[in-house]
Amino acid sequence: MLLGLSFTQHAHALVNIGEDDVKESVRKEFFNLGETQEVDLEFFGGKTNFEFQEAEQAKVMVDSLEKNEENSKFKAKIIVFADGKEAENSVISGKYYLLSEVYVPARNIAKGEIIKEDDLRIIKVRVNRIKPQYLVEKENLIGQEAKKSIKEGRMISDKEIGDVVLIHKGDVVTSIYQTVIMQITAKCEALEDGAVGDVIEVMNLKSKKTISAKVLSKDKVEVSVQ
Repeated sequence: MLLGLSFTQHAHALVNIGEDDVKESVRKEFFNLGETQEVDLEFFGGKTNFEFQEAEQAKVMVDSLEKNEENSKFKAKIIVFADGKEAENSVISGKYYLLSEVYVPARNIAKGEIIKEDDLRIIKVRVNRIKPQYLVEKENLIGQEAKKSIKEGRMISDKEIGDVVLIHKGDVVTSIYQTVIMQITAKCEALEDGAVGDVIEVMNLKSKKTISAKVLSKDKVEVSVQ
């Protein structure tokens, strides 16, 4: 049965069926065979461009499609009709790639910026290009801080973003040491950057002693009970 047509029409002129028309028909046939994800196609062999003189319309239909899921290769027989009559046919071979929607920056994002929903847009990419280090879900991106400049339209890696830094190196913060019977506070200088929950080194401004403390907020750290 012939399925998955693409259609091109001109009035009494040269009619073209191009590679894009063929791709669209083959994609539709993938869907007809039960493929739920959109596919991207690369053609390796077979004729994919056709011209017909003095034809009013032409269309391409897929007569058969075979795919190999192990190596992502396919073979399809297409038939091209001109003015309702079979004019040419071709056996096409190639490779197919499943596509997935991912979130990427909608603009260039500078180092230190906090990513908002408006800063993101959706694009479709080949699944095999989504490496484990890429963060492509909106929930994993919004509210994160850019640790370096991030380019528009490119997938974001886990090294490019992180939790928002609340305390920066050189900030004066209050350290809190608390037990069940007492609480001691002191002014300290942060010796490194830190987000909420990070353990950073701070220096007591009075004793000049360096200690480790957990970031609680932009001006408070907690010294662990030893």
